[in-house]
Amino acid sequence: MVAGVVQPRIIPAANTAFSFPNLRLPYQVEIEVDARTIVITGSGQATTADTLELIAGMRHTFREHRGFNLLYDSSAMDIASNANDMMRVATALFEESETAFGRIAIVVPEVREELARIFAALAHPHGVSANVFQHTADARRWLGIAG
Repeated sequence: MVAGVVQPRIIPAANTAFSFPNLRLPYQVEIEVDARTIVITGSGQATTADTLELIAGMRHTFREHRGFNLLYDSSAMDIASNANDMMRVATALFEESETAFGRIAIVVPEVREELARIFAALAHPHGVSANVFQHTADARRWLGIAG
């Protein structure tokens, strides 16, 4: 195992979500294979540095699941960020041309909606349709996946 890299445990079964427990970061990652969606759920306290570390650790998984949708749910997180942070996150996520996503759904509380919309706008030049939601169920519907 390479330090700082999230290593997926591959279980070839239909309708299976893969969990990657991470001891340090406040995120849980699941890959819903049949839905072609990577689901990242955060909770508790976090920083932009945590998000950047997650992206770096997930790079291999993003490449392996090229074209999958991404559902990023930070509605249960307390994370302080600003517009510059959104630019840093977008740069980190889209800097590799081998990393291509389907759609990206971002779930945030109302207080962070404006910042999430900045990120969504930054995704469009990379050919990614991104949208912002306050409820996970709405994000999943937009992605075309079940509840």
